[in-house]
Amino acid sequence: MKKILITVTVFLLLSLPLSACAGAEQIPEGALVVVTPSPRPVSANLKVGDILEVRLPTIPNKGFSWQAQNLDSNILKQDGEAVYVEDDGVNSAGGTSTLRFKAVGAGSTELILIFASSPDASPAMSAQSFSVSVEVVKGN
Repeated sequence: MKKILITVTVFLLLSLPLSACAGAEQIPEGALVVVTPSPRPVSANLKVGDILEVRLPTIPNKGFSWQAQNLDSNILKQDGEAVYVEDDGVNSAGGTSTLRFKAVGAGSTELILIFASSPDASPAMSAQSFSVSVEVVKGN
């Protein structure tokens, strides 16, 4: 009898952490949607929780970086700073900058990115610009 009691106690103690995890709300990982420049207008359809990754060819210029203009934080939230990766090709003059945005709310917005020296620069004063129309819907 003592052996059964010990076995049941051990089983209950080991299953306790698992049952605590089962009660926690599982937040599914969002999909990754990648956009790059195109001669045609660029658009992206996301669900709340998805990640929008924008990959832009970049020739580095001291003091300049890709920056979001008038970001609607009710729909998209920037996830970190732009990450630049140099192209290692023989004739390369630059590389690719990657910016990530998380879809945090439903709605439509125009994501405008400028390659400028300060966050307050206007698109007209930037070296380059890029925009993408974004539509975010609530997930299942």
